[in-house]
Amino acid sequence: MNNNESWFHKNWRPALAWVYGFICLFDFVFGPLVYFWVQQFETQAVNDAYREWKPLTLQGGGLFHLSMCAVLGVSAYGRTQEKMGELDSAPTPPPAPPKTFTPTASPHFANPNDRPAL
Repeated sequence: MNNNESWFHKNWRPALAWVYGFICLFDFVFGPLVYFWVQQFETQAVNDAYREWKPLTLQGGGLFHLSMCAVLGVSAYGRTQEKMGELDSAPTPPPAPPKTFTPTASPHFANPNDRPAL
């Protein structure tokens, strides 16, 4: 990724994921809690039926969630391909020279003649 790219160009994927998370948090947690709280403390007639929260993003068959899943999934796949392309185009370091075996004296015996016979 170029260092001279704009903030938006570099960070639109995570920003979109955070916005989607906040939308879901509101629609499935905060919205129902506030709606319930407002119903409990407003003055109502005794025979007024209880109303429940209808998630805004599930109206229309949940098309909002399907479209966000598609956008985030395709963008994550595209970013993975970008990263793989960066790894493929990066220069590879030269291979390390092969290690050769050189017998050495045993560290347990200061004098090689002190070794036990096999």
